[in-house]
Amino acid sequence: MTPTPVSPGRRGDRRTLLTWSAVVAVSVALALAASWIYTRDDYWSRRWTVDLTVYLASGETVREGASLYDLVIISPLYGEMPYLYPPLTALLFFVPLSFLPVGAASLVWNSASLVALGAVVWLSLGIAGVRDDRTRSVLTVVGLVLAACLLPVRIQLIAGQINMFLLLLVLLDFSRRSDRLRGVGIGIAAGLKITPLIFIVYLLVTRRWAAARNALAAFLATVAVGFLVLPGDAARYWGGLVFHSSRAGGVFDTPNQSLARRDGAGAVQRAVHELVAAGHGGGRAVGDGRGALRVPPRFRPPGVLGDRGHRPAGLARELGAPLGLRDPAARLAGRPVPPDAFPAAGRGHGGTGDRLHRPGLHARGHPGVPA
Repeated sequence: MTPTPVSPGRRGDRRTLLTWSAVVAVSVALALAASWIYTRDDYWSRRWTVDLTVYLASGETVREGASLYDLVIISPLYGEMPYLYPPLTALLFFVPLSFLPVGAASLVWNSASLVALGAVVWLSLGIAGVRDDRTRSVLTVVGLVLAACLLPVRIQLIAGQINMFLLLLVLLDFSRRSDRLRGVGIGIAAGLKITPLIFIVYLLVTRRWAAARNALAAFLATVAVGFLVLPGDAARYWGGLVFHSSRAGGVFDTPNQSLARRDGAGAVQRAVHELVAAGHGGGRAVGDGRGALRVPPRFRPPGVLGDRGHRPAGLARELGAPLGLRDPAARLAGRPVPPDAFPAAGRGHGGTGDRLHRPGLHARGHPGVPA
């Protein structure tokens, strides 16, 4: 009996299905491997899910009807860490994720991040001119595995960062063959975390007017949705918090690239401090004013009672330092600072946070909220 010939279209559909099934399977396997490896390492286990923790807390805060920008996670090493992203980010990503236990949320989040990385590899191969579908499929899976070994990606998995999704949205724009929707991905990414706004400047400099217009329109649309759904939080964020650079981290945090803050501190002061410290062997952080913030009881580590304040501060650092995927790596791989060296220096989140104190964490050797 003569076999029925398979049309090229059906063959391509089958290969696409097999490719993305492999990407999903490999992503889940890599996420499980990362969890097994890093939660058993004394150093990295204390940093596991540092960002995801604040994400989950923000989702639960929205569900409880409280303000996102009254939320603070307290770390014994990093101080008070508020939520830094726009309210729409919490609504779209973190509210659904917050229904899961930390372990399950970490697996789902890291697996999805790795699938996004697989899509980034696929798009990059297309941009590089790889046209053969079979070659592109094999290289996508191989590239995903190899990329997962790179330090920036490993830090993403350890911290539970959001940047893979932002990278995918931006790359989608630069891989489009049609100009009709180019820029929309950048605008949406900027509405989730303001760092990608820098690409609108790039579009303007390169005179891609239509793409710049699309990006700005998409960005403003995300802002409008935030005002429709969470008007109070949106007003607080876009009305001032977004410009407060010190909410993104202390002046002595390496990724804080702002030249100046409202208290006069910034990257310039940090550079001067490093020179002085090199000559004299030490230094202390500047002090700051504090404002009261609500600390939900379940997010308080043992021994922390009542509410704690945080530095009134911000997110302008994200625009001034488009480190993207390197942000957590720069912070975690930097020179260690003794916990008592800078008693007034807190850390914001939306760059890096800390793990929730939930039942079982303390018993596994994570006193308080690990950092």
